[in-house]
Formats: sequence, C-alpha cells, structure tokens
Amino acid sequence: HWGNFRWPFAQSLKLQSTFGSATVQGNLSGISIGVQSDLKGENVPDGTYQGELYTDYRSLRIQRLDGSLLNGKLSAQGLLDWQQGVHWNLSGQAQQIEALDYAPAAAVPYLPKKLTARLATTGTLGNRVSHVGAWVKQPTGELWVAGIARAGSLANSALPLAVDARWKNLQRSLPGVGKLSSTEGRSQIGLYKEALSIRANAAVAS
Repeated sequence: HWGNFRWPFAQSLKLQSTFGSATVQGNLSGISIGVQSDLKGENVPDGTYQGELYTDYRSLRIQRLDGSLLNGKLSAQGLLDWQQGVHWNLSGQAQQIEALDYAPAAAVPYLPKKLTARLATTGTLGNRVSHVGAWVKQPTGELWVAGIARAGSLANSALPLAVDARWKNLQRSLPGVGKLSSTEGRSQIGLYKEALSIRANAAVAS
C-alpha cells in the first residue's frame, strides 16, 4: 500500500498517485505487478485504475488496464518505453469518455462530447522530435486518424507544429454551420510562431 507516490518511470510525464496497492513478483530481469491505484500526471487526466503490468526496467508492458476517468470507462493494453525519450503503442476501448480538454483545439468542434469507441495511439516524446498519433472508430462507423508533431519537445512553442487529421463517415452538428455529413476528408494545420496555415478537403453529402 502507498500514498503520495511518484512513479519512477517516464519521468517527463510526472506520474503520481495519492493512494494505491500492488502485488509484486519479480527477479533481476523484470517484475510482474498487479495494481489498484489512482494516477495523474503531465497531460495525463486524473483517474483510478486496476491492471496487470510487467516491466523489464526499460519498458512497461500493459497486459490489462481498466480505468475510470473523464467521467467514463477505459480499457487498454500495450507498451510504454522510456529509453531515449518516451514511446508508446496502446490500444483499447472507451465508453462515455469526455476528452475534449485533451484534444487539439482545431479538432474540438468535430469531436463528440462523449466518446464511445475502439482506440489506438502511438507516440514519441523527445528533445529532437515529438509526435502523437491516434486512431478512433465509433460504433456508428465514424473513423478518425489524427496526428500532431513537432521537431523537438511538444512543449516548445518556438518550434513549428503540424497537425494532420483524416476522417470517414462524419456526422456532426457544428455552431454556425448546422448539420454536417462528410463521407471522408482531411485537414492539415501548420503553426509557426504567429503564422497559421490550413489545408482542408472533404466530401460533403447534400
């Protein structure tokens, strides 16, 4: 059992827990962990989790993770690696997640307020390059593939930022636009200092 614990891996994410318990089995090559805990961190929303994990001290394999966060439920599995930066490859399922506060601002008008979908994400956070990608498919058939990248730390606003989003079977009501029905489309946004560039194309149903 623990309280106010700072997790020792992926230090740039500043992961910490105010309470938790775990069962641990391991040796010099790695540790298997069963855990129940809350978790929060840098750009990581507060939540409570139950999971089965394995670490070889260089990476963390998430064999099963069930969480309650952002007023919804999340299940996930995958790999987190923190050698030479932070890298991850995760997949899972979301139910009624309210994640708009963690989405790129340009994408927020197009996203549902509550997300129920199959999910996947890959990413790298480093000093030389950072990129985050996400794949989201909802039960309605709506599909989003989006990415954000910067030639350096994502937190370094002095460097150019690129956002690329593609979609299929989009059905949404937008302020000032009304109902939008798009079979497919793509939006590319570039931001450098105060300069903004936007390229977009979409197939819109009448």
